[in-house]
Formats: sequence, C-alpha cells, structure tokens
Amino acid sequence: SFGDGRALCYLFSTYLPDWLPAESIYQPSVPNTEDLAVLLDGDEEADIETLRSKGWCAVYEAGGCIDDQGQLKAYREGIRHNFSLLHECAGRLGRVPQMLSPDDFIDGGVEAGAVHLYLAHLANRLLELSREDRAAHLITQALRQHVWEKKCGPFVKPAAIVIQKYWRKQLACREVAGLRREAALAAERAFQAAQRARERAEAEAAREAERLAIAAAKERQRIAIAEEERRQRVAAARAAEQARLEAEAAAQRRRMEAEAAAERERLAVEQARMEAEAAAERDRLAAEQARREAEAAAEQERLAAEAAAERERRKAAEAAERMRVAAKEAAERERVARAEAEERERAAAEAAREQERVLNTAATSIQAAWRGYCVQRTDGPLPRLIRRVL
Repeated sequence: SFGDGRALCYLFSTYLPDWLPAESIYQPSVPNTEDLAVLLDGDEEADIETLRSKGWCAVYEAGGCIDDQGQLKAYREGIRHNFSLLHECAGRLGRVPQMLSPDDFIDGGVEAGAVHLYLAHLANRLLELSREDRAAHLITQALRQHVWEKKCGPFVKPAAIVIQKYWRKQLACREVAGLRREAALAAERAFQAAQRARERAEAEAAREAERLAIAAAKERQRIAIAEEERRQRVAAARAAEQARLEAEAAAQRRRMEAEAAAERERLAVEQARMEAEAAAERDRLAAEQARREAEAAAEQERLAAEAAAERERRKAAEAAERMRVAAKEAAERERVARAEAEERERAAAEAAREQERVLNTAATSIQAAWRGYCVQRTDGPLPRLIRRVL
C-alpha cells in the first residue's frame, strides 16, 4: 500500500475527507484465476492464492513474473494518480516536502527511510490541523457513551459476556484452521521449491559443461590464431627490417649528395653576399654624401626662414605697439568725455535742486502769508507783505 501510494492517500482521506475523498483513490482490483494464469504465463513459482488475497500490488512484486504490458501500464498510471493526489493535498496543507516520486516506487520499490521521514512531516501537519476536530469527536463520543450506558447499562454486561465467549471460540477455530492450511501450503511449497532447485541444479550443471566445452574450443582456436598471427608478424618484421636497411642506405647516399650540393650553393651564396656587401657599402657612402649635402642645404634654408620670421615678428610687434598706443589714446579721450558728461550732469542736477529749493521757500512764504491773511481779514497789510515777499 505504500508502494502504490494508497496508505498515504488514506491518511489524508481519514483526517481531511473534504480534501481527498476515499472514492477518488486508486485501488488495485483483486485478480481472478484466469488473469493470474495469463499473467504468470504458467509459472507455478508464485502462490496464486496468496497473490489473490493481497491484490495486484502483490502480483507486481512477485519477482517480476508479469508479462502483460497493458495491465502493467494501467497499474503504473494508477500509482501516478495516487501520488498526484497526495502531492496536491500536501501542497495545500503546506510544510510537507515532496520527497516521494512515483517513478522511484515503480522502478526500485519502496525506500523505507524516505517513507518514514515523509510520514513524520505528514503526521505533524495532520495532527496539528485536526486537533480541534478530534476534540469535538471525542466530546461527542463521550456524550453518546454516557447516554447509552445510562439507558442500556444493566442489560449489556451479560450479553457481552456471551457474545465474547462465542466470538473467542470462533476466532480460535479460525486460527487453528488457518495454521493447518498454512502448514499444508508451506509443506507443498517446500516440496515444489526443492524439486525446482534440483531441476535448476541439473540444468545449471549441463549448461556449465556445455560452456566449458565451448570455452575449450574457443581457447584452442584462439591459440591457433595467435600462432598464425605471430608467424605473420615475424615475417613482416623481417621484411620491414630489410626495407629499413635499404631505405637507410639510399637516404645516406641522398644525404651526402645533398650536402655536396648545399656546400656548392653555400659558396655561391657567400660570393654573392660579398659582392652585395661591397655594392651596399658604395651605395652607403654615396647616400652619406647626399645626406650631408641635403643637411647643409636644409641648414641654410632654416637660417633664412628664421631671419624672415624674425623680421615678420618685429613688424608685427611694431604694428601691435602702434595699435596699443592708439587704443590707449582713444580710451583716454573716452574717459575725458565721460568725465565732462558726468560733470555737466552734476551741474544740471545741482541747478535743479537749487531751483526746487527756491520754489519750496517761496511756496512756504506764500502759505504763511495766506494763513496770516486768513487770520486778520480786515486791513490791507497782506498785499504789502505779499509784494515784499515777492
């Protein structure tokens, strides 16, 4: 049940039935006798009754004896379906690592450590979420138990004693019958296993003898082939050695001829090099003479250019000095004109202030005379005063 994911899915369905209903979990069907006969292909090594009692999972774990790709594919798809439901619910639950894969279970079987670790994480989360639900169920169950004991308590104990006595007797009979049946099956399986072991040992001995005979024949053939190859290698080595000696002699002759030709060529090259060096020396002396003449001409041109540049520089300096003097004179004239204009502006402003002061004085006198006139009103001193003021 761990191998096909049923047990883990049923744990979720028990604690969280709304998330994972039990009917959505893949449950391998129990095979019948005809299906087992087809699947086992006549192999009696597996116990059919045991496989039927344990379901398809036991069939697929029975030594790999199934040879039906269609049913094997359906079984694997069912395992992937269960694990997809498991991972979906674990993702909704949270804090449960996805450390189990259906491919691992299909290929190599259940790995106990991984299942234990996954169960520990899953139990921690399920018990944490279902603590309140379990508390409510316990309270309801205790209440119902109390009501039932209060109502039917006096009649329960005698009936329970009779039922337990009968049930224990039936369990003992079933256990004895099961032990007898298991002993008979074990004896039959042991006899069949011994017979199959003897047949396998005989077949293995025959195969071993045949294998040894084939190996001896192959060894003799290998020795003959190796001897033939050795003779061929010796002949080839001798021929190669002869060819090598002839090639070395020819190479020695060619090397000596090449050395003589190289010596002649070296002498010719040395003669040509000496002639080329003499011609180069003559060319060098001529080039040196031309270079000296060119340097003398260049020195004369440089001196003439420096004299012309000095004359131009002096002319430019004189022109610049004349322009500087003219600019200074113009600036002085402009400064004098600006000073005269400022002086005229100051004089005009002073005259305007003086006229304004006179007007203010006259206005003050007029106002005082008018006030005196307004006070006296009767005689004529006011016109005389006004004429005196004016």
